[in-house]
Amino acid sequence: MQPSNPATGFNYLLRGFSLIRRKELRSYVIIPLLINMIIFSVMLWLGIGLYEGLMNQYLPDEGLPMWLPDWTWLEILLTPLRWMAWMLFALAFMLIFFYGFTLVANLIAAPFNDRLSAKVEELLTGERPQESESGSLLSTATSSIMQEINKLGWFASRAIPLLLLFFIPGVNLVAPLLWGVFSAYSLAYEYLDYPMCNHGIAFRHQRSFHRKQRLATTGFGGGVMLIMAIPFVNFAAMPIAVCGASAWWAERLKNRYEG
Repeated sequence: MQPSNPATGFNYLLRGFSLIRRKELRSYVIIPLLINMIIFSVMLWLGIGLYEGLMNQYLPDEGLPMWLPDWTWLEILLTPLRWMAWMLFALAFMLIFFYGFTLVANLIAAPFNDRLSAKVEELLTGERPQESESGSLLSTATSSIMQEINKLGWFASRAIPLLLLFFIPGVNLVAPLLWGVFSAYSLAYEYLDYPMCNHGIAFRHQRSFHRKQRLATTGFGGGVMLIMAIPFVNFAAMPIAVCGASAWWAERLKNRYEG
Protein backbone atom coordinates (compact mmCIF):
# COMPACT_ATOMS: atom_id res chain seq x y z
CA MET A 1 0.00 0.00 0.00
CA GLN A 2 1.34 3.44 -0.96
CA PRO A 3 1.94 6.01 1.79
CA SER A 4 -1.12 8.00 2.80
CA ASN A 5 -1.17 11.46 1.20
CA PRO A 6 -3.65 14.30 1.96
CA ALA A 7 -3.47 15.40 -1.69
CA THR A 8 -4.91 12.06 -2.81
CA GLY A 9 -8.13 12.54 -0.86
CA PHE A 10 -8.41 16.20 -1.84
CA ASN A 11 -7.91 15.42 -5.55
CA TYR A 12 -10.75 12.91 -5.49
CA LEU A 13 -13.02 15.54 -3.97
CA LEU A 14 -12.15 17.77 -6.93
CA ARG A 15 -13.06 14.83 -9.15
CA GLY A 16 -16.56 15.09 -7.73
CA PHE A 17 -16.94 18.55 -9.33
CA SER A 18 -16.62 17.07 -12.81
CA LEU A 19 -18.75 14.03 -12.07
CA ILE A 20 -21.86 15.91 -10.90
CA ARG A 21 -21.99 17.57 -14.33
CA ARG A 22 -22.26 14.24 -16.15
CA LYS A 23 -25.67 13.91 -17.76
CA GLU A 24 -25.93 10.28 -16.62
CA LEU A 25 -25.95 11.46 -13.00
CA ARG A 26 -28.24 14.49 -13.19
CA SER A 27 -31.39 12.70 -12.07
CA TYR A 28 -29.47 11.22 -9.10
CA VAL A 29 -27.88 14.55 -8.12
CA ILE A 30 -30.96 16.78 -8.10
CA ILE A 31 -32.66 15.41 -4.95
CA PRO A 32 -29.55 15.51 -2.69
CA LEU A 33 -28.85 18.98 -4.08
CA LEU A 34 -32.33 20.27 -3.21
CA ILE A 35 -32.21 18.69 0.25
CA ASN A 36 -28.83 20.31 0.84
CA MET A 37 -30.09 23.75 -0.23
CA ILE A 38 -33.20 23.67 1.97
CA ILE A 39 -31.51 22.37 5.13
CA PHE A 40 -28.49 24.64 4.75
CA SER A 41 -30.68 27.73 4.31
CA VAL A 42 -32.86 26.93 7.32
CA MET A 43 -29.96 26.08 9.61
CA LEU A 44 -27.99 29.15 8.49
CA TRP A 45 -30.97 31.40 9.31
CA LEU A 46 -31.38 29.80 12.73
CA GLY A 47 -27.62 29.76 13.35
CA ILE A 48 -27.15 33.46 12.60
CA GLY A 49 -29.91 34.37 15.05
CA LEU A 50 -28.39 32.20 17.79
CA TYR A 51 -24.89 33.50 17.07
CA GLU A 52 -25.96 37.15 17.29
CA GLY A 53 -27.74 36.51 20.58
CA LEU A 54 -24.69 34.83 22.13
CA MET A 55 -22.34 37.54 20.89
CA ASN A 56 -24.53 40.34 22.30
CA GLN A 57 -24.64 38.59 25.66
CA TYR A 58 -21.02 37.54 26.08
CA LEU A 59 -19.00 39.79 23.75
CA PRO A 60 -20.91 43.00 22.96
CA ASP A 61 -19.29 45.50 20.59
CA GLU A 62 -19.30 48.21 23.26
CA GLY A 63 -19.16 48.15 27.05
CA LEU A 64 -18.94 45.12 29.29
CA PRO A 65 -21.05 41.95 29.21
CA MET A 66 -24.00 41.96 31.60
CA TRP A 67 -22.42 39.23 33.74
CA LEU A 68 -19.32 41.33 34.57
CA PRO A 69 -19.18 44.25 37.07
CA ASP A 70 -19.13 47.75 35.60
CA TRP A 71 -15.50 48.56 36.32
CA THR A 72 -13.57 50.89 34.01
CA TRP A 73 -10.25 49.08 34.42
CA LEU A 74 -11.93 45.80 33.53
CA GLU A 75 -13.28 47.27 30.30
CA ILE A 76 -9.79 48.52 29.38
CA LEU A 77 -8.34 45.08 30.08
CA LEU A 78 -11.07 43.34 28.07
CA THR A 79 -10.71 45.50 24.96
CA PRO A 80 -7.49 43.99 23.50
CA LEU A 81 -8.83 40.49 24.15
CA ARG A 82 -12.20 41.15 22.52
CA TRP A 83 -11.15 40.52 18.92
CA MET A 84 -9.13 37.44 19.80
CA ALA A 85 -12.05 35.96 21.72
CA TRP A 86 -14.48 36.95 18.96
CA MET A 87 -12.41 35.17 16.29
CA LEU A 88 -12.07 32.07 18.47
CA PHE A 89 -15.80 31.99 19.13
CA ALA A 90 -16.64 32.58 15.46
CA LEU A 91 -14.37 29.72 14.34
CA ALA A 92 -15.81 27.34 16.91
CA PHE A 93 -19.36 28.30 15.97
CA MET A 94 -18.66 27.80 12.26
CA LEU A 95 -17.18 24.34 12.80
CA ILE A 96 -20.05 23.23 15.04
CA PHE A 97 -22.61 24.63 12.59
CA PHE A 98 -21.12 22.82 9.59
CA TYR A 99 -20.85 19.57 11.51
CA GLY A 100 -24.46 19.75 12.75
CA PHE A 101 -25.71 20.64 9.28
CA THR A 102 -23.88 17.68 7.75
CA LEU A 103 -25.44 15.22 10.20
CA VAL A 104 -28.99 16.45 9.53
CA ALA A 105 -28.59 16.68 5.74
CA ASN A 106 -27.04 13.24 5.38
CA LEU A 107 -29.61 11.63 7.65
CA ILE A 108 -32.42 12.83 5.37
CA ALA A 109 -30.62 12.33 2.05
CA ALA A 110 -28.98 8.98 2.89
CA PRO A 111 -31.14 6.75 0.65
CA PHE A 112 -30.67 9.07 -2.33
CA ASN A 113 -26.92 9.32 -1.72
CA ASP A 114 -26.69 5.52 -1.72
CA ARG A 115 -28.18 5.40 -5.19
CA LEU A 116 -26.05 8.28 -6.46
CA SER A 117 -22.94 6.48 -5.21
CA ALA A 118 -23.96 3.24 -6.91
CA LYS A 119 -24.59 5.06 -10.18
CA VAL A 120 -21.15 6.72 -10.06
CA GLU A 121 -19.49 3.33 -9.59
CA GLU A 122 -21.50 1.87 -12.46
CA LEU A 123 -20.51 4.80 -14.66
CA LEU A 124 -16.80 4.40 -13.89
CA THR A 125 -16.46 0.62 -13.80
CA GLY A 126 -19.42 -0.70 -15.77
CA GLU A 127 -20.61 -2.71 -12.75
CA ARG A 128 -23.27 -1.72 -10.25
CA PRO A 129 -22.88 -2.83 -6.60
CA GLN A 130 -25.20 -5.75 -5.85
CA GLU A 131 -26.21 -4.34 -2.46
CA SER A 132 -27.68 -1.26 -4.15
CA GLU A 133 -29.97 -3.40 -6.29
CA SER A 134 -31.58 -5.30 -3.43
CA GLY A 135 -34.87 -4.05 -1.99
CA SER A 136 -37.23 -1.19 -2.67
CA LEU A 137 -36.58 2.48 -2.02
CA LEU A 138 -38.42 2.14 1.30
CA SER A 139 -36.23 -0.73 2.51
CA THR A 140 -33.14 1.09 1.24
CA ALA A 141 -34.21 4.23 3.11
CA THR A 142 -34.75 2.29 6.33
CA SER A 143 -31.36 0.60 6.09
CA SER A 144 -29.62 3.88 5.19
CA ILE A 145 -31.16 5.81 8.07
CA MET A 146 -30.23 3.07 10.55
CA GLN A 147 -26.67 3.23 9.23
CA GLU A 148 -26.65 7.00 9.72
CA ILE A 149 -27.87 6.60 13.30
CA ASN A 150 -25.09 4.08 13.92
CA LYS A 151 -22.53 6.59 12.64
CA LEU A 152 -24.12 9.33 14.71
CA GLY A 153 -23.49 7.31 17.87
CA TRP A 154 -19.82 6.90 16.95
CA PHE A 155 -19.43 10.61 16.16
CA ALA A 156 -21.21 11.72 19.35
CA SER A 157 -19.00 9.55 21.56
CA ARG A 158 -16.00 11.51 20.29
CA ALA A 159 -17.54 14.91 19.63
CA ILE A 160 -18.89 15.44 23.16
CA PRO A 161 -15.45 15.14 24.89
CA LEU A 162 -14.00 17.49 22.25
CA LEU A 163 -16.74 20.05 22.86
CA LEU A 164 -15.93 20.01 26.57
CA LEU A 165 -12.41 21.23 25.73
CA PHE A 166 -13.90 24.58 24.71
CA PHE A 167 -14.74 25.23 28.39
CA ILE A 168 -11.27 24.44 29.79
CA PRO A 169 -9.12 27.60 30.13
CA GLY A 170 -5.93 27.37 28.12
CA VAL A 171 -6.95 24.17 26.39
CA ASN A 172 -9.80 26.03 24.65
CA LEU A 173 -7.20 27.89 22.57
CA VAL A 174 -6.39 24.71 20.65
CA ALA A 175 -9.93 23.26 20.82
CA PRO A 176 -11.02 24.74 17.43
CA LEU A 177 -7.99 23.16 15.74
CA LEU A 178 -8.71 19.76 17.28
CA TRP A 179 -12.38 20.10 16.35
CA GLY A 180 -11.43 20.99 12.77
CA VAL A 181 -9.23 17.90 12.36
CA PHE A 182 -11.91 15.71 13.90
CA SER A 183 -14.59 17.22 11.61
CA ALA A 184 -12.46 16.63 8.51
CA TYR A 185 -11.84 13.01 9.50
CA SER A 186 -15.52 12.48 10.30
CA LEU A 187 -16.72 13.99 7.02
CA ALA A 188 -14.51 11.58 5.10
CA TYR A 189 -16.00 8.69 7.09
CA GLU A 190 -19.46 10.02 6.32
CA TYR A 191 -19.13 10.12 2.54
CA LEU A 192 -16.88 7.09 2.03
CA ASP A 193 -19.52 5.10 3.88
CA TYR A 194 -21.89 5.30 0.90
CA PRO A 195 -19.82 3.31 -1.64
CA MET A 196 -18.51 0.93 1.03
CA CYS A 197 -21.99 0.30 2.44
CA ASN A 198 -23.18 -0.48 -1.10
CA HIS A 199 -20.72 -3.39 -0.97
CA GLY A 200 -22.04 -4.61 2.37
CA ILE A 201 -19.05 -3.37 4.41
CA ALA A 202 -20.08 -2.61 7.98
CA PHE A 203 -19.09 0.70 9.54
CA ARG A 204 -16.78 -0.95 12.10
CA HIS A 205 -14.78 -2.58 9.29
CA GLN A 206 -14.64 0.72 7.41
CA ARG A 207 -13.02 2.39 10.43
CA SER A 208 -10.22 -0.16 10.67
CA PHE A 209 -9.54 0.29 6.95
CA HIS A 210 -9.46 4.10 7.09
CA ARG A 211 -7.08 4.12 10.04
CA LYS A 212 -4.38 2.89 7.64
CA GLN A 213 -4.71 6.04 5.50
CA ARG A 214 -5.51 8.79 7.97
CA LEU A 215 -3.78 11.57 6.02
CA ALA A 216 -5.59 10.88 2.75
CA THR A 217 -8.89 10.53 4.58
CA THR A 218 -8.36 13.82 6.44
CA GLY A 219 -7.39 15.51 3.17
CA PHE A 220 -10.69 14.48 1.63
CA GLY A 221 -12.73 15.63 4.64
CA GLY A 222 -10.79 18.89 4.86
CA GLY A 223 -11.69 19.58 1.25
CA VAL A 224 -15.36 18.99 2.04
CA MET A 225 -15.11 21.55 4.87
CA LEU A 226 -13.52 24.00 2.46
CA ILE A 227 -16.25 23.84 -0.19
CA MET A 228 -18.92 23.99 2.51
CA ALA A 229 -17.49 27.40 3.48
CA ILE A 230 -17.77 28.80 -0.08
CA PRO A 231 -21.11 30.59 -0.71
CA PHE A 232 -23.36 28.92 -3.30
CA VAL A 233 -20.80 26.16 -3.91
CA ASN A 234 -21.76 24.80 -0.47
CA PHE A 235 -25.20 23.88 -1.79
CA ALA A 236 -23.58 21.23 -3.99
CA ALA A 237 -21.14 20.03 -1.31
CA MET A 238 -23.04 16.85 -0.49
CA PRO A 239 -23.43 15.42 -4.04
CA ILE A 240 -19.87 16.52 -4.89
CA ALA A 241 -18.53 14.66 -1.85
CA VAL A 242 -20.61 11.54 -2.60
CA CYS A 243 -19.38 11.48 -6.21
CA GLY A 244 -15.76 12.09 -5.21
CA ALA A 245 -15.82 9.42 -2.50
CA SER A 246 -17.46 6.92 -4.85
CA ALA A 247 -14.83 7.55 -7.54
CA TRP A 248 -12.05 7.16 -4.95
CA TRP A 249 -13.50 3.86 -3.81
CA ALA A 250 -14.12 2.50 -7.31
CA GLU A 251 -10.73 3.43 -8.76
CA ARG A 252 -8.39 2.92 -5.84
CA LEU A 253 -9.75 1.95 -2.42
CA LYS A 254 -11.79 -1.07 -3.48
CA ASN A 255 -8.72 -2.98 -4.69
CA ARG A 256 -6.83 -2.05 -1.49
CA TYR A 257 -9.66 -3.24 0.70
CA GLU A 258 -10.00 -6.53 -1.14
CA GLY A 259 -6.21 -6.95 -0.99
